[in-house]
Amino acid sequence: MSKQQRLMQELEFARNLQSSLLPKSFPAWGDFKIHAFTRASKEVSGDFYDFVELDNDRMLVVVGDACGKGIPACMIMAMTRSFIRANINRFTNLKDLLEEVNDNLFRDTGDGQYITIGACLLNRKESTLEYARAGHTELLIYVRNHIRTIKPDGAALGLLPSELADFDTFCIEFTPDMEILLFTDGINEAVSPLGEQYNVDRIKDNFMRSASAREMPSESIKRLMNELDEFTLQTEQADDQTVVIIRHL
Repeated sequence: MSKQQRLMQELEFARNLQSSLLPKSFPAWGDFKIHAFTRASKEVSGDFYDFVELDNDRMLVVVGDACGKGIPACMIMAMTRSFIRANINRFTNLKDLLEEVNDNLFRDTGDGQYITIGACLLNRKESTLEYARAGHTELLIYVRNHIRTIKPDGAALGLLPSELADFDTFCIEFTPDMEILLFTDGINEAVSPLGEQYNVDRIKDNFMRSASAREMPSESIKRLMNELDEFTLQTEQADDQTVVIIRHL
C-alpha cells in the first residue's frame, strides 16, 4: 500500500505540474478568437498546446503530440514546450524555430523518442497566417464555405539529425470569417466499438457545419467532442486528444 500510495502521489504531482504548463486562459487578441481543449488517455498526457505573444502584432500558436503515452510522453512534451519558449526571444521564423527545437530534442532524447508539432504564426497587423508542421496532422482551414487541407512537409522533432531535418512553411492572408482547426491524431484515430476510425473526413464535416453556422470556437470544439464521444460510445480512450480553433471575427 505504501508503494502504491507513493506512485499515486508522484502521478498526481506530474498531473498538477503538467496542468500548470498549459495556458490558464485563452487570449483575447484583437479580431481573433481562440479556444482549445485537451484530455489525456492516461494519468498524464503527451499532448499540449501553447500561445506565445512574440510582440504586439504576432502570436505563436503551437499544438504538440509526443510519441507514446503516460510519463515518458509527458516528459517529451514538457521539454518541447520549454525549448520553444527558451528560443522565443530570438525568434526569426517558424522554419528556424523548428530546426532549433529539433536539434535540442535529437541531442537530449533517446532513439525513437520524438514529438509532432503544428505551429501557426498569427500576424494581426498584416492579417496573415504562417503555418509549419513537424510530422503532425494536417491544418484545416474554413474559407468561403469550403474546407482546405494544408500539409507542409516536415519530419517529427527529435527523429532526425539537423542535417536531415527540413521544414516547409505555408503563408496565407487570414481574412475575416476564416477559421482554422489544429488537432492531434487522438481525434481522427479514435475508434468505434466496431473498430472504425473517426477519421479526418468526419472532422472536416463537423468543422464545416460549425464554421458555416458561425459558432464560436468554444462551441465548435464542444460539438466536435460530443460527436466524437457518440461515435466511440465513450469506449476506453486509446490516445490523448487535443484540438485548437482560431477564428477571425
